[in-house]
Amino acid sequence: MTKTKKDLVVRVKQDIPKYQANQLKEMTDFLLNDIVEIAKSGYVVSLKNLGNIQQIHKAARPGRNPKTGEDVLIAARSRISFKFRPSLAQIQEET
Repeated sequence: MTKTKKDLVVRVKQDIPKYQANQLKEMTDFLLNDIVEIAKSGYVVSLKNLGNIQQIHKAARPGRNPKTGEDVLIAARSRISFKFRPSLAQIQEET
């Protein structure tokens, strides 16, 4: 089952009822966007007991168009990666 940002806000609202849902949504948006921006600027964001978020650079590589069979060059790109803490990765593999 997939959990969304909205589910996270609802959960936090249950634990901290003094804030309104729209305030919690703004805080959640700010936190997640800030984490992504920090990772994009080259830092590793380490979340204790959870894992690390960082930007990964992938080099250009040769590929093939599956429709035509033509050889093409896949451009270099960057992406944000999340790596589980080792103990969480084991839990994920067991399920």
